[in-house]
Amino acid sequence: MQSVGGGSLVTEDFVVTSAGVDIAGRENFKAWVGDFQSKIADLNMETIETFANATGSRVSSRFRITGRNNGMFGLPADAKPVAFTGNAILAVTPTGKLAHNWIERSAWELYNQLTG
Repeated sequence: MQSVGGGSLVTEDFVVTSAGVDIAGRENFKAWVGDFQSKIADLNMETIETFANATGSRVSSRFRITGRNNGMFGLPADAKPVAFTGNAILAVTPTGKLAHNWIERSAWELYNQLTG
């Protein structure tokens, strides 16, 4: 994730929107990614499908994340298996940099998986 967080792939004013909340700027994005990654041990992200509009200015990707619980949702880090899916919609500039990323994940299902 260093290349993304480091800025080589994102604009200066990059924004990620997760659950309707904007995380603006590269440094805030890097912190958000680090926090997310710290909650899932042995994190693996698999791209299921990716497609773009005709101009390439919007890209959509479905993904699956697996790993082990390391404190998701403030729960104890019990190493239970974690598996969930999500969708990302990316706004891409004409130079190919990411300007905005809207992410939605199956958080409710994951929470039930970990607490059930």
